[in-house]
Amino acid sequence: MAGTAQELWSDTTPADYSWMRPNRRHLWTGLYLPGVIREGVGEIVIAVDCSGSVNQRLLGLFEAEVRSILEGQRPRRVHVMYFDAMVQRVDTYEAGESVALRPVGGGGTEFGPCFEWLNEHGIRPETLVVLTDLDGSFPSSIPEYPVLWASTGRSQAPFGQVIPVHAA
Repeated sequence: MAGTAQELWSDTTPADYSWMRPNRRHLWTGLYLPGVIREGVGEIVIAVDCSGSVNQRLLGLFEAEVRSILEGQRPRRVHVMYFDAMVQRVDTYEAGESVALRPVGGGGTEFGPCFEWLNEHGIRPETLVVLTDLDGSFPSSIPEYPVLWASTGRSQAPFGQVIPVHAA
């Protein structure tokens, strides 16, 4: 069963309830309920497919998806990884910094180097989001962290959750 991107993200976001901030949706009825406090997520990685099969239109969709992720989840740190058959560049942003995609690459697509790069640098993200058309080769092992494949294609991934990305 596939959920929406927001539902899948909500599953990875710490939340708690507090009476200090009542739920404003119910105040007008005179009902005071505790409000949800979202702490935001810690460290996430967004891998951007920059292979030859990804055109400017798809990159625009990817950029919109990145904005949606950052606005909804408020991560402490974001690593934006640009890859094709290898990791071309990684930009790291701290909480509140503006993220702008600057793609590099243009070759074939291999997803394995993304996971290898994370292992080599000792990064275990709360979530890895791969923005891709899913047209590439996958690694043989499954990582221990959640993987969301935000895909413009119709293919399936051998692990993780595939979220369809459509033009608005």
